[in-house]
Amino acid sequence: MKKLFLLLFAVAAAVWSVSAQDILVKRSGEEIRAKVVEVGDRTIRYRKYDNLSGPIYSISRGEIFIIRYESGGKEVITPFEDPAPASSAPALPTREEVAQSAAAVKRAEREKTTWFGVKGEVGLSFWSFKSYFEEGLSGYGDVASYTGKPRMTFALSAFVEHFFKKSGEGHVGAGLGYMHDASLTSISASDAEGSFDFRMKYDALFAALYYGWRPVRNGFYVQGGLRFAYVMSLQGKIDLSGAFFESVWEQVAGNGIGRGSWEKAGDDVIRSFTVYPYLDLGYSFRSVDLGLQYQFAVASPNKNAGNKPSSLGIVVKYRF
Repeated sequence: MKKLFLLLFAVAAAVWSVSAQDILVKRSGEEIRAKVVEVGDRTIRYRKYDNLSGPIYSISRGEIFIIRYESGGKEVITPFEDPAPASSAPALPTREEVAQSAAAVKRAEREKTTWFGVKGEVGLSFWSFKSYFEEGLSGYGDVASYTGKPRMTFALSAFVEHFFKKSGEGHVGAGLGYMHDASLTSISASDAEGSFDFRMKYDALFAALYYGWRPVRNGFYVQGGLRFAYVMSLQGKIDLSGAFFESVWEQVAGNGIGRGSWEKAGDDVIRSFTVYPYLDLGYSFRSVDLGLQYQFAVASPNKNAGNKPSSLGIVVKYRF
């Protein structure tokens, strides 16, 4: 009899311990065993029943359907026929969510299909002179010698590239820019008494169209295309000294080439529109390309002096 009484007492205590708690019933059907601290206009604050001395938690009223209190009372918080209001205090993202967002941004950068950028070029320009020009100069070979020397060439452009795959590989591009063929010596000659020095330079605006290929994860790249250049200015300059070269100058004076100063060539000398096929080979470092470029002109900007000049230079590209 005593054992039966103790058993009934234990069951009653267990039933009391279960019932002596508040139950938060969520609209989803989930129940939270708790001790309600405050029922506010927007949130309900509570402690977990298994840790009544622990921290106070907060939940939006819109998530709670009903509260069953330990006293046996009930309070409907958000009827099912009412839409659940949005929480006025959204939860801050966790550290893991922040890391995932940052990773997504990086993936989006890698997966861009259209890029904008700038391109810089510097190199050496080589000219092959027309045969009649070379023959005319060789006539003075008994007293003079001449040589065609390479000159510096520069270019700067802005471009846009569209990749067929998000990770890279095949792409087409277009650009607009400025190019300058610098004023290093083109032809020089000398004898025992003096010297002759001829220089030429030009400036042009250009548009470029090209096709290229880049590996998926950086690596070597190849680009080939056409540059359509409009020559804005072609200038020449002659410096000479010595009796022999002075006498030669007297024979050709007035040909439109300045002596001791830069003179712009006439329209009959300038070929204002020129096409330059070119090929770039290099290596990609994420958004940067570093390579070599070979370029040649279908025709020289100077109709009289040169024929099909070419250049070899270094190319640096940066994509935004």
